[in-house]
Amino acid sequence: MKFWKTVYPAARSLPGFRSVARTSDDSASIGSASITREDIRYGYRFVLGREPESEAALDGHLSHQTIEDLRLTLLRSNEFQGKYKVLFEEIRDDPRLTRERDAIIFIHLQKTGGLTLQSLLERCFSKDRICPIHDNHLHLLSIAELGRYDLISGHFDFVSVDFIPRKRVKTVAIFRNPQARLISLYRFFRSHPPRDEFSDSMLVSMANRLSAEDFFEHPEVRATADLFNLYLLVFARSFAEVHISWPPVENKIRQEELDLAKQRVRALDGIGITERFDESADLIFKSLGLPVPSAIESVNVTDAIPKFDARFSKVAPVPMTPRLADALKELTAFDDEIYREALAEFERRRKGGFTAPHSVASDGRQMAGE
Repeated sequence: MKFWKTVYPAARSLPGFRSVARTSDDSASIGSASITREDIRYGYRFVLGREPESEAALDGHLSHQTIEDLRLTLLRSNEFQGKYKVLFEEIRDDPRLTRERDAIIFIHLQKTGGLTLQSLLERCFSKDRICPIHDNHLHLLSIAELGRYDLISGHFDFVSVDFIPRKRVKTVAIFRNPQARLISLYRFFRSHPPRDEFSDSMLVSMANRLSAEDFFEHPEVRATADLFNLYLLVFARSFAEVHISWPPVENKIRQEELDLAKQRVRALDGIGITERFDESADLIFKSLGLPVPSAIESVNVTDAIPKFDARFSKVAPVPMTPRLADALKELTAFDDEIYREALAEFERRRKGGFTAPHSVASDGRQMAGE
């Protein structure tokens, strides 16, 4: 029985579904087994929720001897583990065994070049020491699970640092001009096809239908956590508050919240600026005591995605019009201040003013750094 029949019976009704007994020129036959590229594509869609990243990835999976081997490989992958961790046996190692080890948490702010930085950081750690969770779900892991990871990177809020059972947790973030970040995010959504695994995405649907001005003026868009002053939410509040009090009523933010966000930005062990990425990578890796990358390859660039997946579209640049600037003004008012603080701190460290910062606890208390 073919892969997608066993994993997702509804696939029988999908266009292009073919008989089990078929043969194809693009299949790899080993013994009585026959695995095709179509099998692998459906496996990616139903298990990982996406298309294969490249033709080379398809070729790699053609070596599986049976459909069962392919299925188990995808189910056991770090990517699937990160998405559906609840299906895996809990790690039982005592976190006290790793408490003295340093851990790094990279707080990835969307569309700041974060996946590029993440890929560079991952080169410095063995795969079993890299946390597979990349969404803001660290609170769902046990202490024993979190205790085994030396690198944790994803779209986390700052208070997630408190979950990690290590004596010393080094924090890293990279910042981008807030208006440029939002425009990049709009182009990213607009490049996605409003179908397949993206059919339920309100932002993808709206970006495909609306101009940038209409998109950022839309009330539902303006209430989205990733678009309304994300830096402030991540460093002064938490994602847990998104469905309770975010965005704040009439944009009322206490000064102490803005001050706390700036304080936490200054206390980061590694800080970068997207517009100066090469300098940032050099500074961040030196700050963390890691070998500086000899080469940097950009990852997940919107303009490059259509080259790897024909379903995605090329998106024209978005000019800054007075109307667009006005729509973005409220969405970035607090983030503009935090960005300026990050830029000033980056410049200070770049000029030699960096010393090991003091960590800042989620309640704002200062903790002595090492």
